[in-house]
Amino acid sequence: MGGDSVPIGDFNFADPGEDGSAWEVIESTYHITHINDARKILEDGKIFSRIVYDESKMNKSRCRVVWTSPHIWADGSIYGNVRFHFNFKKVSENKKLYFVEMVESNGQYIFRYLLTGETPLPEICAIKYNDIRGSVRFFGGKYHYYSKKIRINDQNNKSCVTEIMIQSDFSLDEIVGFDFVDHHNNFCRGTRPECKNEERFNRIDACKIIIPFIFGSGIKSVNRLILDEMQKSVTYHRFHVKDFFIKSDSCRFNFKDEEVKYLLMASLLAKGMGKEDLFKELISIISCEESRYLRILSNILSDHFDKKITLCNDNGIFSIKNKLF
Repeated sequence: MGGDSVPIGDFNFADPGEDGSAWEVIESTYHITHINDARKILEDGKIFSRIVYDESKMNKSRCRVVWTSPHIWADGSIYGNVRFHFNFKKVSENKKLYFVEMVESNGQYIFRYLLTGETPLPEICAIKYNDIRGSVRFFGGKYHYYSKKIRINDQNNKSCVTEIMIQSDFSLDEIVGFDFVDHHNNFCRGTRPECKNEERFNRIDACKIIIPFIFGSGIKSVNRLILDEMQKSVTYHRFHVKDFFIKSDSCRFNFKDEEVKYLLMASLLAKGMGKEDLFKELISIISCEESRYLRILSNILSDHFDKKITLCNDNGIFSIKNKLF
């Protein structure tokens, strides 16, 4: 995760007045994580801050932080697939922003900041963000981050990345958005450096793991966020019913509806835990008529969201109040 530190005086950004198009308002900052860590967050109902473990100067401070960035990753995220959104104005209330360091890694210049209301400060981050010509500036009443490529020490232009470490734990009640992103194909800077290629999912495949996990586990802490996202997107939270259905003219076993319900919930959890063999075995056991299957799964989702959910058979997409998502 680490890289080589660069002296502070070597930064060279265009001022906002010179090139306002290079600066984006920090409306949101995002904590993106891998599938396994996302499951733990959802189970806990909380994002716990962690000690910085990489080559950062912060690893000597024992300071616990939640790692975030305001960037939208066109080529996929280097942090994982599951994205939790923070309202930056809200999380920065009663806190101050301090510059920590700039490192060069994976062909990027990465500027790291600490957002904290704690005292005393670790010595390594006692520089106020606006006392350097860094990648975060405050103007027009809002924080902005630099979004274009930069050149340092006469080297080639490289991407400029802003990372904001927040010294706090967060309940999922404080999160304002929850969705999925593609993992970068070549690079990873998540909490597990050994991240393998098969764990670098696209956003659809990540969704098809985490959403069943949520339903199978009965986790309701992000219900409002899932429903909000469904109103906006047909991509991130499309629940593929066809993945959970083996059509049969009659049930192989004479299960009651309640028994089918619990077998379905177990299959959802197996899918969400990556237990593909167990998932397929459970689904094959409960194969039954489509109408019965859709009715029972609709009841599971209705119970989960505490509102009427109706499943349709149009490519396996479920609908809420006759609205397809």
